Amino acid sequence: YELFIRTSLARGRTTEEFDLLSGYLAFVAYAMFERHLTDIDHPTFLELHNSYQERYDIRRNLDKILRTLCDQGILGTYDGSYHFRYAYMRFYYVASYVRDNIRNHSVRDRIYTLSNALHIEEHANVLLFVAHLSRDPFIIDSLVDAAKTLYPDVEPISYDDDIAFLDDLGPVNLPVIYQETEAAVARREMAAARDRD
Repeated sequence: YELFIRTSLARGRTTEEFDLLSGYLAFVAYAMFERHLTDIDHPTFLELHNSYQERYDIRRNLDKILRTLCDQGILGTYDGSYHFRYAYMRFYYVASYVRDNIRNHSVRDRIYTLSNALHIEEHANVLLFVAHLSRDPFIIDSLVDAAKTLYPDVEPISYDDDIAFLDDLGPVNLPVIYQETEAAVARREMAAARDRD
């Protein structure tokens, strides 16, 4: 996902423009996440935009940013509201904000809250991206603490003892077969095999 996101945003931009826009999207995504929003109307977007400008002392034209992000397929618009076109982009940018602000107490509190509510799909998805983007031990510690709370009587897996039964299965020697084939022919053959099954 990260490659798709970064590639779509980087298209036609300098490194500096890319970094500024990535930070901007992370700020907006996190603000939306904190407000429990998946889409925002123009006045609310303007409010977030002004907060961003004041916080980072950067002046940018909101309408130009929105037009560019919509044209590149990062944001979508419907009935006067804006949203991240794909949910994974929203999760990625929320996680980017968390990674960049992980020393902030309120962000750490949010990580702890997310770790204790992994049954909520949005929380789990954000934490997957956070764990991917950051190597901060606080993230893993929060997840382990949450697991210990949920499963206090369960011992952590021991990779030596708990999976010993796999050794009893013996080695599996599956032949590796590679045949050079045109892609279109290979797709037709795979589709035909699926139809037979």
